[in-house]
Amino acid sequence: MLHLPYRELPVEEPGTPDQRSPMRYLVWLAGKQKGLLTLNALFGIGWMVSQALLWAAVGAAIDQGVVDHDQAELLRWVGVVLALGLFQALCGALRHQLAVTNWMSATCRTIQVIGRHISTTGAALTDEIPAGDVVNTVAGDAMRIGGAFDVFARFMGAIISWLVASVILLTTSVELGLIVLLGVPILAPLTTPLMRPLHTTQAQRLALARLVMTDPHTLVLDEATALLDPRAARHLERSLSAVLEGRTVIAIAHRLHTAHDADRVCVVIDGRIAALGTHDELVATGGKYASLWASWRSEGPQAS
Repeated sequence: MLHLPYRELPVEEPGTPDQRSPMRYLVWLAGKQKGLLTLNALFGIGWMVSQALLWAAVGAAIDQGVVDHDQAELLRWVGVVLALGLFQALCGALRHQLAVTNWMSATCRTIQVIGRHISTTGAALTDEIPAGDVVNTVAGDAMRIGGAFDVFARFMGAIISWLVASVILLTTSVELGLIVLLGVPILAPLTTPLMRPLHTTQAQRLALARLVMTDPHTLVLDEATALLDPRAARHLERSLSAVLEGRTVIAIAHRLHTAHDADRVCVVIDGRIAALGTHDELVATGGKYASLWASWRSEGPQAS
């Protein structure tokens, strides 16, 4: 067996973090890699500002070159557009590389801090906290902390490019410039709640609303209200019935009030059609559907 010589690699001491609050910890962490963050911010600013200037250069090429029939001006602005495009590509690549570097550096330093704390507490830690929670903290929370530094360059670039775009617009149209300069910070906090992930019930309602807006001739609804509580589901189905009147709707459901409202009910057992008819017809025959309906009615007011 081949034995490779063991060589201990030097590991940088993470330092003593400021643990008075989460924000103070992030500030301490940023101070440990302020050089990388500054360089990353510069590339982020260059990346996004070049985007704003690129379209200003395209506009100048049209106004001064195409409209005025000045070939020399057109070629000059074409050169500016190409230079800005190359500069944007370079800044974008370096911004991404440094963003990942900042992310992994912050994550690694956080893991070092956690690891050092674990080594000093020993078995006393796992007596109070399950080992799985410790692993989840290292694997999950440390990566999220590092992710906070991944967006730093994009944030700085967005702020500066917003100012640059406002200045460009102010020189051509004061009204447009003021709309961008004042409107963006006003609208940003108002639109932020709209960017939050939807709850599953909200997502289901939104999907149904989009479906209705398409005004389809035929719909297939597979457990369309399964995520809602019975009372809310009943209310929504009644609203859907009103707006979908005159359309063909195939509804797959286990809540029998859906079948109660249908023109025709198809009972499927083990992949085979066991019964077909109206609600009243199937109840009157006393078969499987009738027993299911009786059981459903006996469970409470959800069938109303």
